[in-house]
Amino acid sequence: AAQASLEAWRSEEARRLARERRVLEQQSKALLKLPSKKEKSAIEALEQQLERERSDAKAAAARHRLTVERLRCQSKELQDRNAELREEVRWHEAQQLNATAFAAADARSRRKPPTSTAQTQTDAYLAQELSATTAAAAAATAAAA
Repeated sequence: AAQASLEAWRSEEARRLARERRVLEQQSKALLKLPSKKEKSAIEALEQQLERERSDAKAAAARHRLTVERLRCQSKELQDRNAELREEVRWHEAQQLNATAFAAADARSRRKPPTSTAQTQTDAYLAQELSATTAAAAAATAAAA
């Protein structure tokens, strides 16, 4: 009986020691997996560098957005100014055509009455050419619009 109890105690102790050995091995493996002081400082330095890079990228993106918005506004203003200038050019062209037509009509009214058939034919030709030029200019102005 003493022999059986000694065997039971011995097997119990062997199991307990094996269990403790497993626990110690697991703890040692876990400790080996933990980073050392050197590794911890390297990880921390890399995380700080990553954070700096992220903030720099965020600032660069903000500057880029502002630049794009400023250039869009500038482009819109220039397009509007261009349209205004085109309209002004059309107005000046129309004024020039009106002045030319008025001058030609005024010159015709100041002439002496035609004395020959050749003079009448020349006046008719000039009037026809003036109306054709005026029509072409009006068509060009309408096409430009």
